[in-house]
Amino acid sequence: MSAEGVDRVDRDKIELDLGRCMACGECLDVCPRSSDTDYPVFRRTEMGMPELLYPESCISCMECAVRCRAMALRVEGLYLPPFNLKDPQITRKIYSLY
Repeated sequence: MSAEGVDRVDRDKIELDLGRCMACGECLDVCPRSSDTDYPVFRRTEMGMPELLYPESCISCMECAVRCRAMALRVEGLYLPPFNLKDPQITRKIYSLY
C-alpha cells in the first residue's frame, strides 16, 4: 500500500494503479507485446485484473496508458509526447500523463 492508500505495482517502466483499474482488459488488448509472445508485458489474473508479468518486454509505445479509461497506467521512458497527433482528445490525455 502506498502513502495514499492505493495499491501500486511499480516495475521498470510501468506503473499500474490497482486502485483505479476497472479491470476492463483494454491494456491487454492494445499492448503489442502482450499477445502472441513468450514474454507478455501483461496478463489477466484469475480475479480479472491485469498483472505485470514481463515489464522488461515493454517497448514504451504508450498504447496501454493512452487507451486506459481509468488512467491507471503510466509508462516511463518517453520524456515528451509525440507532437504530430491528429486527435486532440488523445493529445490531451497523453499530456496529462506527464
